[in-house]
Amino acid sequence: NTIRENHDAPASPPLMRAGTSAQVLLLMEAPGPRTVAAGDLGFSSLDNDDPTTRQVRRALTLSRLDPAQCLRWNVVPWALTGPDGRRRSPRVDDLEDARPALSALLAELVDLRVVVPFGSAALEGWMRYLTLAEHPVVVPTLAVPHPSPVNGHRRQEALQRTTAALERAADLCRRAAHSLVRSQLPPTPRRRTSAARRPTVADMLGTLRRTAMTIL
Repeated sequence: NTIRENHDAPASPPLMRAGTSAQVLLLMEAPGPRTVAAGDLGFSSLDNDDPTTRQVRRALTLSRLDPAQCLRWNVVPWALTGPDGRRRSPRVDDLEDARPALSALLAELVDLRVVVPFGSAALEGWMRYLTLAEHPVVVPTLAVPHPSPVNGHRRQEALQRTTAALERAADLCRRAAHSLVRSQLPPTPRRRTSAARRPTVADMLGTLRRTAMTIL
């Protein structure tokens, strides 16, 4: 796996939710402590049992977005720790190191319709990809606050914003599906209409005579 060559990166399980057929990418920041602690058995998944993932699942439940359309991924897909061994937030250098991994992932998501970055680091990593990649996959972006319990002072607002973003993502997926269906329908035969006949000199002379007789 090229994404894990130089870093210990908890991967997404092969059959997790939508996989490469995902239409919505839920872009988080970096693997959480429980995922990192699981080592090679750790997965970045919507099925993880941690406070952040539970908040995301709650927003999915409140919205109309089908989890089967979603793929969760971390903009930095490997553990980030400081000198003290504690987890730290991604920095610009981390985002740049991880950009090839994000590019490799997006190349596989051929049905992608929308990206939902969670938190400022995920949004920064996504925007760096969009503006620095040579041929980026450009899709609508709906950025929301990070659902971590650390942001508890505005937790209800964050849930409301996340739910609204996922509902809009669901709308974008439905519109894309509707457009795809319409594009695959056979064209409707058009009724032929006779082309308008251009007036001849005789027609114009007749019009002039009738006009003159009316005046007289």
